[in-house]
Amino acid sequence: MLKSLWYKRINFPLKLGLGLLCLFYLYQELFIKNKFNLLWSQFLILSWDISKIILLFSVFFLVLVNWGIETGKWKFLIDSIQKVTWLEAFFAVISGITLSIFTPNRLGDFAARIFYLKRANRTKGLLISLVGSISQLSITLILGGFCLCIYIIRYENLSVSASLLVRIIPFFITVFTLLFYFNLSILYWIVSKLKKGAIIKHLFNVFTTFSNRILTLLLMLSLFRFIIFSLQYYLILLFFDIDISWADSFIITSCIYIALAIIPTMALVELGVRGALSIYFFKPFISNELTILASSYVIWCINLFLPSLLGLLFLSKIEFFKT
Repeated sequence: MLKSLWYKRINFPLKLGLGLLCLFYLYQELFIKNKFNLLWSQFLILSWDISKIILLFSVFFLVLVNWGIETGKWKFLIDSIQKVTWLEAFFAVISGITLSIFTPNRLGDFAARIFYLKRANRTKGLLISLVGSISQLSITLILGGFCLCIYIIRYENLSVSASLLVRIIPFFITVFTLLFYFNLSILYWIVSKLKKGAIIKHLFNVFTTFSNRILTLLLMLSLFRFIIFSLQYYLILLFFDIDISWADSFIITSCIYIALAIIPTMALVELGVRGALSIYFFKPFISNELTILASSYVIWCINLFLPSLLGLLFLSKIEFFKT
């Protein structure tokens, strides 16, 4: 009884603290560091017409499609251990965005989602959620690897031997990534061979339950999300009157996303890293660095800032300590 009362008392201040921390980080990143002023200045110099509104509306619509796919993907995975409604899955995904804002490599995303599950299912839920993340990372590595190869060959002065090496690397990345992804059961085998692995190997057994058909479906959904990310970036570039083809935009955004996937960071620091990477990769096409930064920041605001604010409303539904 006392334990139950303590759990109830600690849940509210913990939610409140996390919410305030998130708001503080968002306020600091956009207003204290003057990124909002940069965005606003670029919006003021635009010539607004119906095409601008349609482009901006399309980007916002793709946000709904993007997170709708991620919600469906997570629900599909989690239903194997606990049935959740689509709305519960949506709450979990959006809450994950909120907590990922100030956690390294967005680890808070996993933490928030599993707190929507029963206590007994949280550890397995964490590992199952990891499968969805691996599928998204696999697509990023494969497409990003090939696009980075194309970019380097096009815009960097390489020797013949270096050029040949750059052409080969993406194929090795693809083969290694797919071999690992379609053999996730190796994680169970590794844990079972550890000295104290017997204690937790029953949890890692979840990695043996995914058939190639399911893994392929997850990979296709992840591919669709990656295309949506790239399309959003392209539409924002058009919104800021940047003349660039869809193919070139896709190559550059893929380079940015693979770099973001490799560089250890967190969502807020990622905003600065994203800006620096955008300037570097877009320099063969765009001379105005302010426009590049504005495009990068708008994408960050639409895909992370606004959903994280929405996620603050859903934090109240999380029970960090369940009786």
